[in-house]
Amino acid sequence: MNQYMLNNKYEFSGEWWNSNKDNIRYNGTLIYEPYKNTIILDIIGDNDFPDLDFQNDTILGITVDGLKITLLYCIRKKSHSSIPPIKYKHIIHSNIILIGDHFPSYSNVQFVSSYVRYEDQKLFIQKHGFNLKNENENELLLKYVSPERINLATLEYTKIEIIFTYSYQLLDNLSNKSLITQKEYFNIVPNDIRDYDFFRDTIYILRNFLTFVLNKTIYPIEIYFTLKNGQKGIPHNIYLLSTILSKKNQSHKIPHSPLNIYFTITDVINGKLSYRDWYELYQNQRSALDKYFSILFFHQEFIDEEFLLLMQSIEDYYRHSNNLRQTKDKDEIHKNRMDIIVKSVPIEYQNWIIKNLKYSNEINLSWRISNIFKIFTPIISYIIPDKKERNNMVEKLCATRNYLTHHSDNSKEKSVKDFSEYFELNDLLKTVMSLLLLKDLHINVNDIKNLIYKNPYFYNQIRRLERK
Repeated sequence: MNQYMLNNKYEFSGEWWNSNKDNIRYNGTLIYEPYKNTIILDIIGDNDFPDLDFQNDTILGITVDGLKITLLYCIRKKSHSSIPPIKYKHIIHSNIILIGDHFPSYSNVQFVSSYVRYEDQKLFIQKHGFNLKNENENELLLKYVSPERINLATLEYTKIEIIFTYSYQLLDNLSNKSLITQKEYFNIVPNDIRDYDFFRDTIYILRNFLTFVLNKTIYPIEIYFTLKNGQKGIPHNIYLLSTILSKKNQSHKIPHSPLNIYFTITDVINGKLSYRDWYELYQNQRSALDKYFSILFFHQEFIDEEFLLLMQSIEDYYRHSNNLRQTKDKDEIHKNRMDIIVKSVPIEYQNWIIKNLKYSNEINLSWRISNIFKIFTPIISYIIPDKKERNNMVEKLCATRNYLTHHSDNSKEKSVKDFSEYFELNDLLKTVMSLLLLKDLHINVNDIKNLIYKNPYFYNQIRRLERK
């Protein structure tokens, strides 16, 4: 089977049908265009197309060259007929193409393992099997030995390894050229057969890990799954094309260099960084980190919307953190204080006091941001040296968030006035999230101080200070 890349356009012509009505078939073409974010099946036949259950029904196809295809998450967008003779034309949209086999329903989509290549993953892996030796002026010796597979992490239900493959090509005499190509794959192997959702989630978390450690948005470029067919259990590959995971056009990408890289696979091997820690942190902070990485991958049309999402992700992260203070005082101190206050008022007012002071020990947004600034004072002070200015920044961040959320006149007075300020605030908030992640990944304080200079958003703020 050919290899299918997520970022390439493909067209498949053939015969198509609803998995529940295999006796009613249609001719047409499936078009996959990742940069347009579309998967469109254009078909024509003698019958109206049966209703589709978006969650479970699949559309199956066989191309003119015999390739089996399954479409998931399908919606019929347009249908019309012509008279005479009656022919039905349908336009169907999908989110996922599986190439290599037929799956009668979504519940049947299960795999043994998956192999994933990401864009620019070499910046993280930084290993190859080439050895070049110049024997003399007329002899050049090139030797290739595949590196040993690397265990990225052994999780509770899954093992993730980096494996190395190679291919070679001897071209004709006229080209004076030969090629040896190394490819690296992240091999995801659960301890039992798993459904598509499991693999998609693991691929997604791994993508965000690479984006974080490289300080660069990273997209998967090739994904295939394996399943075992037949009595002999021969491995069978299923390629994935998906508009959900494919790369989107980005005109706002930040310039990247090797100096921006936080960690490489060497740091994982040496124990400086643990992917297991990342995976567990992501599970605990799923809501906050999904918000945060959506900002990095899907450019917001308005910069104030990006600011609001960043504030929400940081507030969400703080609320669910086990390592950040969640109350003003310890629970025991607050309980004793409440007992004293309640006993000091007439009995008819005690329930009122209890109700209105129930959340009095909880911290507000301003307290949370101030505490983050306090924890990372040595770093935040690089970009906001004056303590009074740091307090003013906390006030502006909270007032702007409250105004964008509630549109209250009280918040408007202290919120952002000039939209150009959002660029500075958003860079600050992205820096804060990076600091929180580094801290919760058990990176020591001195290393964080050095690493944060690799962060492009922190660097932007330093440059602004230099220009003032």
